Amino acid sequence: MGIGPGTAGSIAVRFRSIDDRISSSPAPPPERPAWFRGRRGRRSNDGGSGSSARWTWWRTLTEKNYIHGKTNLGFLGEGDARFRVPENFNEKALIVDRGTGLLFEGIDIDQRADGATPGLQLGAGDDLRVHDVELLGQGIHPDSIPRGDPGWSPGRGAENGNPKVYDFFYPIVRSSSGTGVVTDVVANNHGLMGAYNAGNGRSGIWVGVSNKGTITFRNCRIEEFGSNGTYTSRTNGVVQFENGVFRNNDNNQIRVGSPGSSIEGAILDVDAESSDAPNPYDALNYRGVRIEMGRMNDRTDVTVRNCDIAIRSVSHSGGGVVAESTASEFTVENTQIGIEADSVCGILGKRPDGGGAYPAPAKPHAGTVRNTSVTGDASWNAAIKLVDRPNSTIERCCLDQTGESRSGVRLVESDGCAVRNTTIDVSGEPIVRGTSREVSISDITEGGSCPAPEYGAGDNLPRKLSFVGDNDGGRFSYEFTVSGELGKSTVGGASIDDSDTASGSTAIGQGGGGGIDSYGFSGDVIDISVSGNPTLYLDGEEVSVGEVLPNQLSLKSGGGEFSYTVSASGDLKKSTAMGVTIDAQDTIPGSTAIGQGGGGGIDSYGFSGEVTELSLSGDATMYLDGERASPGEFLPHVLTIDSTGSYAAYEFTVSGGIASRDGMSREDDVDVESDSVNGAVGGGSDSYAFGGEITELSLSGDADIVLDGEVVDPGAFAPNTLTVEGLGSYTAYEFTAGGGIVANGGMTSEDEIDVGTKSADGAVGGGSDSYEFSGPGERLSVDSRIHIELDRSASLISVTGAGKYASYR
Repeated sequence: MGIGPGTAGSIAVRFRSIDDRISSSPAPPPERPAWFRGRRGRRSNDGGSGSSARWTWWRTLTEKNYIHGKTNLGFLGEGDARFRVPENFNEKALIVDRGTGLLFEGIDIDQRADGATPGLQLGAGDDLRVHDVELLGQGIHPDSIPRGDPGWSPGRGAENGNPKVYDFFYPIVRSSSGTGVVTDVVANNHGLMGAYNAGNGRSGIWVGVSNKGTITFRNCRIEEFGSNGTYTSRTNGVVQFENGVFRNNDNNQIRVGSPGSSIEGAILDVDAESSDAPNPYDALNYRGVRIEMGRMNDRTDVTVRNCDIAIRSVSHSGGGVVAESTASEFTVENTQIGIEADSVCGILGKRPDGGGAYPAPAKPHAGTVRNTSVTGDASWNAAIKLVDRPNSTIERCCLDQTGESRSGVRLVESDGCAVRNTTIDVSGEPIVRGTSREVSISDITEGGSCPAPEYGAGDNLPRKLSFVGDNDGGRFSYEFTVSGELGKSTVGGASIDDSDTASGSTAIGQGGGGGIDSYGFSGDVIDISVSGNPTLYLDGEEVSVGEVLPNQLSLKSGGGEFSYTVSASGDLKKSTAMGVTIDAQDTIPGSTAIGQGGGGGIDSYGFSGEVTELSLSGDATMYLDGERASPGEFLPHVLTIDSTGSYAAYEFTVSGGIASRDGMSREDDVDVESDSVNGAVGGGSDSYAFGGEITELSLSGDADIVLDGEVVDPGAFAPNTLTVEGLGSYTAYEFTAGGGIVANGGMTSEDEIDVGTKSADGAVGGGSDSYEFSGPGERLSVDSRIHIELDRSASLISVTGAGKYASYR
């Protein structure tokens, strides 16, 4: 079986074998609890040819790792899986290439060690699939010096402040008929601006001459690289960008050029003021789109469509869309461009002469701009400028530039151009033809407003949450909080509504009548409440309210009945995860769910934070984020009652939730409301996972108590001791404790503990019987003559005669 496209950006991959690789580290990373698993798409890989390796937690790569010539090879991360590198690591950490059918999914690259700048090269002849990969940490080579800073000089080499620094991601499809799909790659390098390093600086994505196929980048986010966001122009294949965010990268946000390449639905945003780079105003050239091919091909044919492009606070920018001197024809359509930086063009077509370093590109050299707006308050220069671009067309556009001496369209030596059906509202000349001849101008409206790139503060954030009202006019309201940044967004066609608020990490809003409210955020939604019946979309997928929360817990009946209590440290909501319907009989007081099920049914909950308490009784299997899980992932302790005789009865109570592990029979019962268990073993053992502490324990019969693998004295849970000491003659007694009770010595066959009533009865002659118990002693009877009852709340001791004379003191 090969690797083929699936739905919603996933892929179907089948492998002959799976090799599980676990880090040699004895414990998971400290920032994530041991039970955590990320909500990443997981695939079932079986039955096909090839192999897959799955990583949980991390693996450190200390040198270049090279795998080549494999067919249908997959790398699938489960949970918080990542490859990490040591300090000052500047190399391709992993190269997988020269095969066909390659999957790399759910594994992050960790460059948080000082001075680390690792690269990842994934190549295949066909069927390259890369999904859900994040670059963690800041990548700055210790020898890099921004251009012009002390110690920098022209020329390559670390001695000049221009060391060779590897790019982050190198995808390659080596066959001209092959395809590659890259989705949800997130990389914010937080790098040095101005560190182009004489062409050797660090870019986010590099697609070079080895690529001959078509690579589609979908929903990727590339930020703050000091060389290029993407250097994907000088390739023998086709590069397509669909959606995604490209922000605050030096030189270019996206760099393309090969024939048939395109950018559609992307956000390209430059705003040094909002950058987290250490020196954002040292950037050399904050372009949006750069179209160029160097000497690779003699013709370009690039389309920019349905994009939002903004050039705001910058040190220098060549323009929103720049067709360089090596670019031939290009198209910009249905795009909104906002220019706030003075002297910067929204669209610039340079003279196509190769710039002196390269041969001129083949004709035609025309630019086509349609249904596109250029807005903002930039001064000087022009919204659109074309130099030696004959037969270009500008139609159905809107140019609204409020800065001083700003022209609308400037044509330089561009004969035979057409400007038509366009609104131009600028402070300077609407159209400057210069020496351009035979320019057709028609249906020009001077004055009027234009659609600007509508940015909510959340449009640049990686995740999106939308509330969509029904068309019947029903009202809804909501409030939610995220763990990271938050801002309003226009995703899904939402408008920015001033009546809705997004303050700090919390949003409060309302809507109805088919309206849409959208937000961008980073991190996770950690708390949410919704009234009314809006439809919710998280990252483009319809979800229930509970599915908005980052973790999904499901309990599935095996046919019999079950009951449970679940508490979380954060928010907890009913969910439709695993395709279930929401059961009104299950209740959620606060962040605790109490419910029951049976008959093969499923109950699901979304939660944030950690599971702080879990009690489960009956026939149920637990699933976390769609994968089978053990109660032990939430409950840190294990108690085992291991029979050492024919029969032993027990009862115990804990303070933090409980669930059976194995050995359970019909005699054993978990009470999820009181977090207690009563049961019996004979020749075997019963085992339970629990949280908190053991607050009571009663044991009758011969059994070892094993706590977290160690045999412990049952008396450790019973701090009080009662000893009945015989004085020679036969004496019977009864004793009832307020808590658990266990034998401490001297027991004979006449002595018995009832774990249900927490009582003991027995007899002594010349010896003694001893018991350990928790809680107060409630009642003691001796030889049936007197009964002693303790009422500790009233500080009262009652001694009642049974008919015969008895003395006491």
